[in-house]
Amino acid sequence: MSFKLNAIALATLSVLLAACGSDSDNAATTNNSSFYDKGWYDIDVEKFSVNSTNDGININTSYSYDIRANTYNHDKNTNIISYTTQSLVGSTSLTSQKSYTATASQLLTTPASIGSNGIPQSFFISETTNSITEGTYNQENIKSPMFTATFKQKDISNMLISDVMAEQIGSRAFDLSSNPHFLKVKNAALKFPTGSVAIEEAQFEILEKHLFFFNTVSPYATISDYKTATKLNTGESFVDDVWANGSVKSSCVKSASDIRMCVALYDNKVYFASYNAKEVLNAEDLYKYAFLNKTAIDALIKAYKDNFKSETIKTPEAK
Repeated sequence: MSFKLNAIALATLSVLLAACGSDSDNAATTNNSSFYDKGWYDIDVEKFSVNSTNDGININTSYSYDIRANTYNHDKNTNIISYTTQSLVGSTSLTSQKSYTATASQLLTTPASIGSNGIPQSFFISETTNSITEGTYNQENIKSPMFTATFKQKDISNMLISDVMAEQIGSRAFDLSSNPHFLKVKNAALKFPTGSVAIEEAQFEILEKHLFFFNTVSPYATISDYKTATKLNTGESFVDDVWANGSVKSSCVKSASDIRMCVALYDNKVYFASYNAKEVLNAEDLYKYAFLNKTAIDALIKAYKDNFKSETIKTPEAK
C-alpha cells in the first residue's frame, strides 16, 4: 500500500514513495534506480464497503472488496515510473484518469494513458540508499521534484499476516473486529515466511505546495456556488488562492488544524481538488508496511485470495 498523497471526494491518486538500501553511503544517483531494479510490490484496496439489512429474520451483511496487487517499473530511458496491477478480489481493471497538478507557476497535466509498462505514475528524479525523490508525471515532460521519501527496511519474517492486512484494509475505516474474512486470517495465525521484507516509511517531505484535481467536473458552476452550498463548521473559513500564474483559482475550507476540502476553477469549469502544503510528515503519519518484497507479497496475495470474498453473510437477528 503506497502513501496516498492526493485524496479528494471523488477519487484518489496513489503516489509511489519508497526505496530500499542500507544506512551507509547516501550519495545520490539520477538515472539508475537501484530500488526499482530489486522489485517491490504493494496492495491497494480501492473499494471496501459493508452494508447491512434486516429482513425480519436475519441481518444480511454484504461485503464488497476491490483488492489488487501492484508491480512497479522504472524506464531508465524516460525515467517514468509506471505500475501494472493484478486483481485479487473483486473486478479491478487497469484504468487511468486525467488529472492536474498546479503549483504557483505551473500547471502539470497527467494524461489518462496506459503504456507498455502500465500506468505512468511519476518521474524518478534521484535517490540515496535510504531516500528517493520523485516528481509528478506529466505530458509537458517537466521533471520537477515534488516529494522525497525516506525509508528503512524491516524484516517481517514470521510476523502475522493479519498485522499487515490490518493496516491495509483498516485504513478504509472499516471495523475489522466484525469482518469475518479478516478474522479468518487472524484466527488462523498465518505468518510471513522467512525472507519476507517490508519498506517502512520514516519521513515524507512535500517539496512544493500544490493543488491536485482530476478531470471530473463538480456540480458547481462557479466557486461562489460552491461557497453558498458548503456549510462551515465553527472555526472554519474559506481560503482563496491562485495557481499556475493565475490560470487556476481555488477555494478551500480551512479549520484551525487543516484544510479539509477544496475546489479548483480551471478553464471555466469547477473541479473538486485537494491542497497539499509544503511540509514534512513523520513516521507516525505514514505506513509501516508500504511496500513488500516478492516473498512477502506472494504470501499476502495467497491470504487475500483464499480468505476474502465479496458476498452476503446472514447472521441471526439479535433478540
